[in-house]
Amino acid sequence: MSRFVTCCAIVVLAAQSGYAATVTFNYSRRAPTIEEQQSEPTLSAMAVHEFFVTSDADILSVNNVEISGTLYQDPLGTDTGAPIPPFTELIPSLGADSWITTPGNTSTAGGGFSNPRSSWFDSSNDGAVTHFMFARLTSPNLRSFSGRISVAGATSVENFEFAAPIVPEPASMAMAGMGLIGMIAASRSRKWLND
Repeated sequence: MSRFVTCCAIVVLAAQSGYAATVTFNYSRRAPTIEEQQSEPTLSAMAVHEFFVTSDADILSVNNVEISGTLYQDPLGTDTGAPIPPFTELIPSLGADSWITTPGNTSTAGGGFSNPRSSWFDSSNDGAVTHFMFARLTSPNLRSFSGRISVAGATSVENFEFAAPIVPEPASMAMAGMGLIGMIAASRSRKWLND
């Protein structure tokens, strides 16, 4: 099975003025690996969405998180960080587990994935990060992911909002296009028959 990867920038909706912090977001999507699917067959109908952040300031939290869609949660995984690599070698499905994390010691407030608008906090000063994966969301139907990344500003906390509309894979887009073409053709044939 070939891996399909999509990379695009996530829209940064707003940043509070008065601080020269630079925060950028990126997104990629892949199919679950053969090993992950063999470990958990339901993964074959899902996509693994990975979200990255680059920041020149210390990340304090990923907060006010809204997720539209159903997430895959491995029974041995956690929603506060990636599984330890030796465990994913033993249990490959952990490599597709859904989680959100920060660069340091991460804890949640608000219930994690079980409640909307939850937060993931970082309790250590880790400084700047480059292309840090702050979320992996595995889902059969993920439609959007939004929230806010808070960083340590010069004198206060600065917030950078993000919104990631999930682009359907090309096969889904092709099927939708074929359906649209069929509807147009049916409409024209009805009009031709009525004339």
